[in-house]
Amino acid sequence: MRCIGVDAIPEFIKLAQLRSSNIGLDDLCSFKVCDIREDIHSFSRFDLIFMGSTGSILGDYQMMLQTLKAHLEPGGLVILDDDYGVPMEVVHQQAMDTGMELTPIPINVDSDSFNSQCRQEMGWILKRCQELISSHPEKESVFKRCIEMEEEAYRLLDVSSDRILVFKQRI
Repeated sequence: MRCIGVDAIPEFIKLAQLRSSNIGLDDLCSFKVCDIREDIHSFSRFDLIFMGSTGSILGDYQMMLQTLKAHLEPGGLVILDDDYGVPMEVVHQQAMDTGMELTPIPINVDSDSFNSQCRQEMGWILKRCQELISSHPEKESVFKRCIEMEEEAYRLLDVSSDRILVFKQRI
């Protein structure tokens, strides 16, 4: 079994590498800084795809699942740790339309650890946006809006298994 982790933010990849090393899994994991929208087609097939805090980077649930399905082994799972604010009946229908189904797999979340991680991630986002503002002052308003949107997203996050969705490929 192998794990491939991807993120567009280098600091997140460094953290993932450190965590995998700390728990003795670094020989099973590889990591890549990339834009998943551009690089997804270079990846092979997986038994499990986990998408965390990605928002609508691959579109709505239907578009995302259609894209990810092409990279799932038969019977594979997609775990989505995000909240689009879409009614569950819409999520269910979009999943069904792509040949996937929403499965009731309970997942427990440690809220203290989660909140600590959110603060750390927001710090990285702030740092990177400040770097980008320094490099591209003409786009300052874009990066400040990004910061505002991320801060709002973190404020809205509710640590519960309700926002962690598991989709299974129908066979």
